[in-house]
Amino acid sequence: MPGSGGGSDSEWTYTSTFDPSDSLGFAQVETTTKGGAVMVVGGVAYPGEAVEDEWVFDWLDESTSTEQSEHESGYRFTTTTVNSTSGTIRLTIDGGGLAHGTYTSDGATRIEWNESDEYDQDVADQIGERGQIPSSSYLVYDDGGGEPPQYNEFEENDCDSDTCELAVTEACSLGVVFDAERTDFNEEAAFNHLQTAGQGSI
Repeated sequence: MPGSGGGSDSEWTYTSTFDPSDSLGFAQVETTTKGGAVMVVGGVAYPGEAVEDEWVFDWLDESTSTEQSEHESGYRFTTTTVNSTSGTIRLTIDGGGLAHGTYTSDGATRIEWNESDEYDQDVADQIGERGQIPSSSYLVYDDGGGEPPQYNEFEENDCDSDTCELAVTEACSLGVVFDAERTDFNEEAAFNHLQTAGQGSI
């Protein structure tokens, strides 16, 4: 969008906190043929390997989806969504059937919009004269007295190129410290029964 745009300052700061109680759950660790291992927690599997004095189990999920519409006049609108979620468990064996570790999780969603800057009246009659890119939800003009929202007007040169581009990213993180203790359950059937059992909100 044009260089004259920008975000507006707010007089408010919003803060939220969440302090959960301790949690209790079961995990299963099975070794693999190449010296690695797999940890199963709550039905989710994490492949792992020994790194120096600890075991590291992790997994990364990534997905990308794209939707595009194109008019015979040359107008084009594209939305691309990229989702990623990672989880990492670090486990240090203390001996005597005891261990301690951390669990961290990071998630992010990035949405990118691309829309032709100028388009004809026929397209505007179908999609609206202010375009489909949601710039008005994120960007404003600085006109010296107010901050009107930015739109992609069909007859105006709103952007620095033939295509208007906007990208928004939302991210969140979670960190948990835990202690672990080996159980006496050796049969697979026992873990099948216990893997969904637990206490607490995490």
